[in-house]
Amino acid sequence: MIPDLNAPPVLAALTGWLQRQPWCPAGHRGRARVVSAPVLVNRLPAGGPAAVLAVVGAGPVSGWCLVPLGIRPGPPPVAADHVVRDLDHGCVYDATQDEELMRLVLSVFAGAAAPVASGRPSCAVVDAPRPGTGGPACTPVLVDDTYVLKWYRHVPGGGHPGLELHRALHALGNGHVSALHGSLETDVRGSAVTFAALQAAPAGHGALEAAVRSARAVIAGEEPETGFMMTARGLGTCVARVHADLLAAFRGARLSSLDLRRIANDMIRQAHDVPAAVPELQPYRSRLLAALAEVADVAAGREPVVAQRVHSDLRLDNILLTGQGAVVDFDWVRTAPEQRSRQPVARDVAGVLRSLEWTARDQLARAATPGDAAAGQRAGAWVARCRQAFLTGYADAGGRVDERVLRAYEIDCAVRELVHRAEPAPADVAAICRMLTGPSLRPALPGRGGNTRSRRSRRTGPADCQAAPDNQFSAVR
Repeated sequence: MIPDLNAPPVLAALTGWLQRQPWCPAGHRGRARVVSAPVLVNRLPAGGPAAVLAVVGAGPVSGWCLVPLGIRPGPPPVAADHVVRDLDHGCVYDATQDEELMRLVLSVFAGAAAPVASGRPSCAVVDAPRPGTGGPACTPVLVDDTYVLKWYRHVPGGGHPGLELHRALHALGNGHVSALHGSLETDVRGSAVTFAALQAAPAGHGALEAAVRSARAVIAGEEPETGFMMTARGLGTCVARVHADLLAAFRGARLSSLDLRRIANDMIRQAHDVPAAVPELQPYRSRLLAALAEVADVAAGREPVVAQRVHSDLRLDNILLTGQGAVVDFDWVRTAPEQRSRQPVARDVAGVLRSLEWTARDQLARAATPGDAAAGQRAGAWVARCRQAFLTGYADAGGRVDERVLRAYEIDCAVRELVHRAEPAPADVAAICRMLTGPSLRPALPGRGGNTRSRRSRRTGPADCQAAPDNQFSAVR
């Protein structure tokens, strides 16, 4: 028999378990209530397991926390930290860790255009943590090395925005998203909630993994600084094509002076108190706020700044490199209102550029001794060349971005990294200082789609890109 998930002992155990999960938003911790519990699989009468989707939350405004639970009459086939509560005659646990239950749930997709392999597919949870985000927004289960069954952990009312973008790109034939074979939805208090999707699992490796290998080899002097340039250029092409198709699917909107002022004010509000918390930034406070405020002046340009649907959290760790190019994953993003809103494409471009710098700084800290100037120079040169290649690929594929808007988004990204770190490393602070003390280093990219440069923006070519004024990082542990 399936237990009542709102029974005080079970609900208390579920609440406590949720509080320990990195993917559970803070707003859902300590006040959990199961508002819906559709049964996905029930083999309990035959002595087998059952799978129930616990929908936890207060309403569509805060969104729903989705917990696929397994119920068994005997010992659970999972590790102790995945057990929610022991019952008198069984247990309740995280169903995504149970291979048998995942095989049973996959039968729901049997009528899909590309059903899963016959027989007993192998299932394994993909361990792909997102550093700095508090945990992934979905739990993916790899099936037969061919498909990925993604369980969304937190979804706002109205559907999953990442899946919405994926569907639109797939419908347009965009080659930079994996094939989508179906999704599972349920109705919760009148809202359609997508709780799982089945996608193809492209053969390849992560762009972050490739960048780490290249940066490590360059810093050690084992590889030329140009080692990752072709890949970075391909990533720029991929991002530009994704932006172009998202613009075609959802259209864009010209940002007014008021819109740009709001964007600038949001960035300034985020950065306003950071110098006080990080004393090393205090001498640069006025430059920091002035650089962000420049966004409000962009509307004075001849060409408009366009806002459109974008990824909103694009980084190297949600791009997969395949034999045919690159595939963007939209499902690692924590579902937030900004993923459904229209924004300048500079937000995505800045995310990738910050990833490149973060990768070099991290590898430099791991490999070099403090004060190793030669290693710092190689790291800085690697970032500069990769930036140049990425922006060239983006521009050649028609991408355009305003120089000042991109610079502000990069600074905003760096500030957010500081905010989310309990103890910012000296290298994190130095990264912002380089952006504030150097010349305007972000080129305005010619082409179609996305944002455009303003009249006062200097048109620059890829050769004008630099990672830092002196093209050098400091080796800081």
